[in-house]
Amino acid sequence: MKNFSKRRHFGRHPYLFHILAIFLAVALSGCAKSIEPIRPREFQSPALPPPQASVANMAISIPIDVLKALLESKVPQKFRESGVVSKQISIGTGAGGLTDIWPIDGVFKDDIKVATVSAKWRADVRRGDLTISVDDNRVSIGTRLKGSITAEKAGIRETADVIADLSAISSIAVTPDWRLCTNTVGDFLAQKAEFKLFGLIPVSCQGLLEGKVKPKWNEALARFDLEVPEKVQLRPQAERIWEMCRKPLLLAKSPETWLVITPNHFSYSGFGQDGDAVRILVGLNALVSTFVGPCPADREVGPLPPLQKGEVKPGFVINAPVKLHYGQAREIAGKVLVGRKYKVKKNVTVTLSGIDIYGNGPALVVRADFLARSPGMAFDTKGSVFLTGKLRFSPETYRLWVEELDYDLDTYNLLVKTADYLLHDDFVKSIQGELNWDIRAEVAKRLSMLNRHLVNLRIKDGIALSAQLDQADITYLATASDGILATVAFKGKSSLTFSALPQ
Repeated sequence: MKNFSKRRHFGRHPYLFHILAIFLAVALSGCAKSIEPIRPREFQSPALPPPQASVANMAISIPIDVLKALLESKVPQKFRESGVVSKQISIGTGAGGLTDIWPIDGVFKDDIKVATVSAKWRADVRRGDLTISVDDNRVSIGTRLKGSITAEKAGIRETADVIADLSAISSIAVTPDWRLCTNTVGDFLAQKAEFKLFGLIPVSCQGLLEGKVKPKWNEALARFDLEVPEKVQLRPQAERIWEMCRKPLLLAKSPETWLVITPNHFSYSGFGQDGDAVRILVGLNALVSTFVGPCPADREVGPLPPLQKGEVKPGFVINAPVKLHYGQAREIAGKVLVGRKYKVKKNVTVTLSGIDIYGNGPALVVRADFLARSPGMAFDTKGSVFLTGKLRFSPETYRLWVEELDYDLDTYNLLVKTADYLLHDDFVKSIQGELNWDIRAEVAKRLSMLNRHLVNLRIKDGIALSAQLDQADITYLATASDGILATVAFKGKSSLTFSALPQ
């Protein structure tokens, strides 16, 4: 056997062997196929659709005591009247019992004595507290008068109770220019107002009630209607609410989250009673959204628009983003896909060695790194392919997934020329099947955060927003620079409260 040695064949140049070995390795590596398609050209994300409109219910409260005060000073507490009552009576000559009580001066005609009998009387009545209640857009007002009427004749005195009810019904409305108006009609009913002295002489204070109490009551109600629009100011309160929509509201400090309210108009549907207050149900129709990050700029909201009359349905909606970062999406899909082997055309085994996920306008892009190997191949093939698909979501399960995944056009054209074995439906479908993500936990986290911070959220002095959200619906998906952005409509009920007090 010949002694083959580097020294014998390379003589005085022992390093020539190493140089040739390195050259051969480089040459062989250059023969390995590499597929690097052009990254898909960037598309601009489409404009987001407008968020769902929201109605923030406002319980504008007018304390009943305010309305009472407008009447209390106008209706006297006490009424008093006195006078003399006369009654012409006919008495038979045998009626000695009557002459025993008091002397009767009269003229006898035949057997009948006709006489005019007089007695003094005095009536004192006191007004009770006013009661006010609200039902079916009407204000019911009432008070009871109680007292006594006393009559006296010949040193003999008799007293009876007096009871009368004053009431009123006031139709109430709010005009488009935010003036609270009432139209009040009074009523009067005497329950007990007279009796008969000695069973013979009628004594009544009906004149007092009809001549003094009832006119005073009607006068007070007329003045009440005039003063309500002036004393109970609604417009300044509404303007404060409208103006506060200019500025974003700090909802949470970490992460910094802002509540942005873009108002459209106010509407109201009626009145009711809430404890000791008249409640006006007003709805602020607005677009309500949250933003995470630096404080958004103030916005122009314009002047307060006219108040609209219509049904106010509870339906508070906050449109808030829930983001699945591309890193999270890549990690979740990569756990299943990276390292997976596929048998494709021409007995080629393709191994996924890595993936990347990012957005491109309306599409989601997947970059899949691979290594292709086959017994018939002289060298391995490695490289990357780009696939694009459409994002889809389920409102019920909060799952996101990709449909219609396919090769980007540049990738497809390159594969046709260099690696058509990758043009295999099962390969693409297998990747697509693992591109799904559950964002339920993120939605629940955001819902909890909103409910935690929307409890008496102070907007301005005397104005607070509270909301209880119990439903979350994904309404739209979009791609952002750092993740998949799901717009979620968090729904529930809300109250925006303040008090309208006399100025």
